Amino acid sequence: MKTDGTGRRPYCRTASDSIGLLKEQDAMRQGRLDALRAEIEHGATSGPGISGDQVFANARKRIAGGATNS
Repeated sequence: MKTDGTGRRPYCRTASDSIGLLKEQDAMRQGRLDALRAEIEHGATSGPGISGDQVFANARKRIAGGATNS
């Protein structure tokens, strides 16, 4: 039976490498999710918010060129 020099069969190494990449991707995804949750928490506790109507009014002004940072 063929091995890859480590005593393992080539497909075992490929599967092992793939699992390692998946774990790495999961860790990165979890890190981004944790950062997003922290940002949401920061926003939720940073003070009073503004109404959705006000958000859209500000956006319409920006789009129309009437304001730069409202």
